[in-house]
Amino acid sequence: MNLLVLGNGFDLLHGLPTTYKDFINFTTLFRMSLEKNDIYRRDYDSRMIDFILHLSLELSNELESLIKDNLWLIHLEKETIGEGWKDFEKEMSEVIQKLDAIRVECDMQFKSGQKVARVNEYLGTSLLDFWGDRCSFSSMEPIKELRDILAHDLLRLTRCLEIYLDAFVNHLDTPKYVEKLQVLNIDKVLSFNYTNTYERLYGNSEVEYDYIHGKANLEHDIETCDLVLGIDEYLTGERKDQDNEYIEFKKFYQRIFKRTGCRYLTWLKQSQEERLNIYIFGHSLDVTDKDILRQLILARHAHTTIFYIHKSDLKNQIKNLVKVIGEDELIERAYGSHITIHFKKV
Repeated sequence: MNLLVLGNGFDLLHGLPTTYKDFINFTTLFRMSLEKNDIYRRDYDSRMIDFILHLSLELSNELESLIKDNLWLIHLEKETIGEGWKDFEKEMSEVIQKLDAIRVECDMQFKSGQKVARVNEYLGTSLLDFWGDRCSFSSMEPIKELRDILAHDLLRLTRCLEIYLDAFVNHLDTPKYVEKLQVLNIDKVLSFNYTNTYERLYGNSEVEYDYIHGKANLEHDIETCDLVLGIDEYLTGERKDQDNEYIEFKKFYQRIFKRTGCRYLTWLKQSQEERLNIYIFGHSLDVTDKDILRQLILARHAHTTIFYIHKSDLKNQIKNLVKVIGEDELIERAYGSHITIHFKKV
């Protein structure tokens, strides 16, 4: 079995604007267009500008409803947090963890008999966009209300991303950059991306796909959108199992709730008695996907080829792989007597 694993680097190699920064540029431009600003004078992707200016009324109205007063977008458009989706996840996680800490502290103070809970030490600039400089609460209700608003605004943000990807990115012309993929005889594709780039450029009817984080589809709506966009678990010990106040923001919950792909587990079972060739392309091997990557790379009869573009990419992939499978496993599989992990330049 020949299994191809794709990360966002695959789309970027094809010149597609799929970074977190690209998406924020899109929402910023769209907001500017609603305010009748001259977006042609801005230093943005001309393809993006043309797309916004020629939107159908129906799609424009939906985008406006998703973007207007969205607390996440208001916050993110102000913050300088890097260009990658892991930067976005890190920022979201920091916000959620601070809000959770405030909730726990307020609850403790109320249970101790205080009528007003004070949380000055938990506040920071990252929360100003959500409730200003408020530092005291007379009940838990404002905290619960903000949690619910942020959960709904995350759904709105996710649907907005889905529209951006399927109505715009999936229709951009791009050449085939990686001809060697066509000679690998790929049977299965496990994609961490939301886009259909491989399917559109290199795929055929014989290939099976598993979009582990969902697949962008313009025909969806805010309720049926199945894109997974959230944070990793940050709780430990008993709290991880007992405290679920902010579970809607966590990726594992979204995968279950939205019923995204897990066909790769069936593929692993099917390949137990045969050689499993895994080709990883455009993925940084970041620890955020550790559970899935570890299952693949350590699978029985697995031989993994990890593609990189620059030496800097290779360095980061090796560092991240240590966190995914451990130093001893990496040494044994990439440098030992029975090598099953190979690194290849694209």
